[in-house]
Formats: sequence, structure tokens, C-alpha cells
Amino acid sequence: MKKSQTTKDHAHEVHCSRERSRAAWKIIEEYLMPFVEREQYQISSSCKLHPDNHLFSDQEQHKIHVDINEWRCGYCKKSFRAEKFLDQHFDNRHYGLLNVGLRLSNSRNQHGVGSSLAA
Repeated sequence: MKKSQTTKDHAHEVHCSRERSRAAWKIIEEYLMPFVEREQYQISSSCKLHPDNHLFSDQEQHKIHVDINEWRCGYCKKSFRAEKFLDQHFDNRHYGLLNVGLRLSNSRNQHGVGSSLAA
């Protein structure tokens, strides 16, 4: 199997939309986490809402927004004119750096938020 085919195959293995994941985690970080911190809750590491279970977290942290039309990969320093092209680059070149633990988007939450939080 050619390397380019292998890379393409990896992109199809992840059934989690990067855009929806980004939107979901933005809501979690802006609205849920301040409440969790204020109430001094501890989120179980097995909970899908735990930050360690964010599939794209490491890649998202390696996005450098240089200017309105310039994004840079924090791993290899390659530049892109739009975030979507950087996302594609991550899928094609840095697939192995995904957090393959639990995923939030496109997965069914087996535990309600309330049962995942412990005071």
C-alpha cells in the first residue's frame, strides 16, 4: 500500500467531524468548565467531557493563527492560508498525533453529564 493511500485511509477511520468537535469543545470550555470549576466538581477521566478525551486537543493546541489569512502548523511549521487547509494537513501528515481515547462528537454518551461528575 502506498503512503498516500495509507494517509487517505487514516482520514476515513476517524468518524468525528473536526468542525463539530471544535464547536462542541468551545461550548464545553466556555459554559460547562467554569461551572465545574466554580462548583468544585471533578470530572472522571472516563467521562467523554474530560479534556483528556478530546480527540483533536493536541492538534488544536498546535495551530498557530499568525494573521487573518495565515495559519501555521506547530509541528512542522508549514503555513496555510485557511484553517481548513491546516485541518486537512493534520489529517494527512500528523494523523498519528490524534488522541485516540474517547471522542465527544459523533459518539453516543453512555453516561449522562450528571452521572459523570462527582462532587
